[in-house]
Amino acid sequence: ASNRTFDHYLNRVIASLLCIDNPKNYRTEIIICSPIVKNQTLYRNRTELTFVNDEMNDGATSAFNKMCWGANGNYIFILTDDHIIPSNILQTIDFLESPTFKDKKYKITSLHSGQTCYINKDKNWPFLLDLPEYVTMRFPVIYNKTLWDYFNGYIFNPSFKHGMVDMYLGYFLGEEG
Repeated sequence: ASNRTFDHYLNRVIASLLCIDNPKNYRTEIIICSPIVKNQTLYRNRTELTFVNDEMNDGATSAFNKMCWGANGNYIFILTDDHIIPSNILQTIDFLESPTFKDKKYKITSLHSGQTCYINKDKNWPFLLDLPEYVTMRFPVIYNKTLWDYFNGYIFNPSFKHGMVDMYLGYFLGEEG
């Protein structure tokens, strides 16, 4: 979800996604939502690239949700145009299919940079002080069936426009168990 230049940002992310390790030969699709692209689907190296025009340009929350609505795969990875994609990113699917999630209602996790981010206990945001220390879900990876069965197709609560959606998702999942 970006209106930054395609050549400088999106091409780099697409190139890194096309180079990921895929030993299980997963079918992959990349959905890009931006006000600077037109609706179209292209194919590169057996990967489907779908461009969705973000005519409203209403922030990341609505763009991420719009991209999820168009996803056909079993798993959805939320990324931004400045991500550096590790070559083993698809191992996240193995994690979601592991015994850890076998009996879980919600098959969802989050990508992070090696340092877990928790809900900030900031005195400037007094309502956060009493919350338990749940993980912030900055870049969720979700089983598509979970998205539709329990989230009504919204990865991030559409009541939020910009900030706090990642904190709310972590809080919701922590409270739900």
